[in-house]
Amino acid sequence: MSFVPRRPMMRRVAILGSAALVLGALGSTRADAQCTDNFSFIGIIGGVPTPAQNLLPLGTGSSLSALTSTINTVNTAFLTSTSAFVSAPGSPQPDQQGGGAWGRVIAGTADTNTTSTATLVTPGGPATGTQHCDTSTRQDYWGYQVGHDISVLNNGGSGANWHFGVTAGFLQARTKDTTPGGAYTNPNFPGTPLTTPAGTFEESSRVPFVGLYTAYTKGNLALDGQVRWDFYQNTLTDPANGLQGQRLDARGFSVTGNAAYNIPLHNNWFIEPSIGGVYSHVEIDPLNVPGLVSAGGPFARGTVTVDDIDSFLGRASVSVGTSFSHGQVTWQPFFTASVFHEFAGDVTARSVEAGTGNPAIDGAVLTTTSKGGIGTYGQFALGTAAVLGNTGWLGYGRVDYRIGDVIESWSVNAGLRYQFTPVATRGSIKDGPGPAIYGYNWTGPYIGGYIGSFWGDEDWRYAGSGATVDPDFSGYMFGGQAGYNYQIGRYVMGIEGDYGFMNARGGVSCPNQFFFSCQADADRLGSLTARAGVTWGRALFYAKGGVAFGDVTAQTSQNTGAAVPPSGTPVNGESKWLTGWTIGGGMEFALTDRWSAKAEYMYYDLGDERFQIDNGLVVNTSTQGNTVRIGVNYHLHREPEPRPLK
Repeated sequence: MSFVPRRPMMRRVAILGSAALVLGALGSTRADAQCTDNFSFIGIIGGVPTPAQNLLPLGTGSSLSALTSTINTVNTAFLTSTSAFVSAPGSPQPDQQGGGAWGRVIAGTADTNTTSTATLVTPGGPATGTQHCDTSTRQDYWGYQVGHDISVLNNGGSGANWHFGVTAGFLQARTKDTTPGGAYTNPNFPGTPLTTPAGTFEESSRVPFVGLYTAYTKGNLALDGQVRWDFYQNTLTDPANGLQGQRLDARGFSVTGNAAYNIPLHNNWFIEPSIGGVYSHVEIDPLNVPGLVSAGGPFARGTVTVDDIDSFLGRASVSVGTSFSHGQVTWQPFFTASVFHEFAGDVTARSVEAGTGNPAIDGAVLTTTSKGGIGTYGQFALGTAAVLGNTGWLGYGRVDYRIGDVIESWSVNAGLRYQFTPVATRGSIKDGPGPAIYGYNWTGPYIGGYIGSFWGDEDWRYAGSGATVDPDFSGYMFGGQAGYNYQIGRYVMGIEGDYGFMNARGGVSCPNQFFFSCQADADRLGSLTARAGVTWGRALFYAKGGVAFGDVTAQTSQNTGAAVPPSGTPVNGESKWLTGWTIGGGMEFALTDRWSAKAEYMYYDLGDERFQIDNGLVVNTSTQGNTVRIGVNYHLHREPEPRPLK
């Protein structure tokens, strides 16, 4: 049996009375607070000196650092734990076919501490100083992952097992900037007391993901690899910086690899050294910050951009454990110690002031660099695996603690798998004619359920202006399906209907309205499709296509909330049922005589439609989406033999 279980940017001050600018000389700073600076550019708010960065989007305090740290923590604390959960029955025949379905859940909390340096450039002039922040964040998260794989066991009689599978999952995380405030002195203004406020940045992140994986085991050696696509939906709130539940999307791609070698010891004990690595690349949309308004006019208004985040996280581990039987259950308790190290560099974000009407600050740029990613940390796991006799059921549970340069984290992680267990009479996939070549008869009705991930986008074209924008959306989905198969020889034809529920959300800053977000949502999705496939032993590989329908929303959301009076014109949107088409395919494996597991990908095009997104504003939209689903089917009636081809 082999299973391979497995980051937040700067803040601001409040109300501007009159904006007089004071210039001084550059100098060094003193680390009396969590954010300190030596800026020679200070705003005077109602007679009170205010640091220059407070006039820039997300400039106050540590909000920019908190934003990037959030993405990095998600990628480290959870998404590095998404390797496949695979297994193989003992003593299979040469080229015996196998397969299984599995799921896992994870929950935890992570505290991170990052350092950042920011440089300010004013319009038409050189840098006017730097800022240093030590940022603390707390992130609580939970998530799930499911997968399905088909395998070739004891390949060619060599003892090697190959597994190929599909996975999908979802992470929910809530992050809060816990950086304390404090007083400090700018050396350019020694008689002026300044205060860095406590962190107010909060972020809610939802990350559906999908992937493909493979695993290879032979004797005591185990190798596995995975490619994964992540879809980040973030909601940002920061009262000190004028953010009121504003959406921000990002997309990620990663490649994971692991290798382990099990060394047996006396009395059923073992030691297992292993190594692994995760490369990931995350792209983040630009963020339009509405800022704040005072009697002196607007300030801290503009656009924040974050450079693509690249990460390469290496791992070295050693596990020690034993195995014993109690009744029908075989237990395998283990302890694992690991060292992780981030080899990638810094993360940079830029805050650009715009649209305030103040020539002294419009166009000012605050460039913030968070240092060194997640750094180096140790991870210690205590858990057990368990196998329930020859039933095909196995599982594991573990508790992980992480401690290092910038992170301290706890998590719990548990998984359950059902593995097809062959019997001698079923033969291998290379057996001669007869029932074994078909392996399973798919003829008959079936009913089942699924869980997975959904992602897509709406292409908006504003009527009149011609402006365009493409808000993404993604989320988890679950639902059910029913259908009927008819098999002739190795070929299977059928019809299937499915219906599901989703929480797909997303948004992007509107192109022609700086203070609005263009949002796309999808709540329900169904289809009626025809299937055609070919069998391979107990596996069925199929293509499908047909009619699709979905409940889709296009709307705008005002970013300013109560921060910018007046509260604004009412914001509208519409939800409509759209009809289009779908095409895709998948694989299904007969786990028992009645139960099968499946994994499939489907592409959806729900056509063009007009939506009123605000008073007097209409957009023409086209909606496309994708799903990866892992499911099970119960076959209600089976014919004794498939009919041969004539």
